[in-house]
Amino acid sequence: MSWTTVTPLAGQALLASVFLFAGCANKTAAPVQPPVESSFALKLTPAVLLEGSDVRITCNVPESYGRGRIRVALEGIVASERAIESIQTRVLATQVPCGTWVATCQIRTARGEEIRTQALVARGSCNADEMDGL
Repeated sequence: MSWTTVTPLAGQALLASVFLFAGCANKTAAPVQPPVESSFALKLTPAVLLEGSDVRITCNVPESYGRGRIRVALEGIVASERAIESIQTRVLATQVPCGTWVATCQIRTARGEEIRTQALVARGSCNADEMDGL
């Protein structure tokens, strides 16, 4: 047997072993999982305010709601209404005075549905002694 007749057979065997050990031998790919949809939620950062501090109101909107308008507010302080541009809308309320404020997020979809999150209460302290009860 000459060297030229052994080489092609050896090359095929080597190639087959590479496919086998590399995991390419007739394996099916794992199914692609659909992305997890975000839930409709409202968040305040920080949750407890000091007089004159800023608070960020964040509203998460599931993509399934589609196009529409969103209103995010710290009622009595700041409100913002705009077209839904992404799954997260943020509004910054600056220099919030002491007191109790309600944050809301409301959506009106292109289909005319009105959806509102549960309102969150933001408490702003007027002095350090009030912080114990918050």
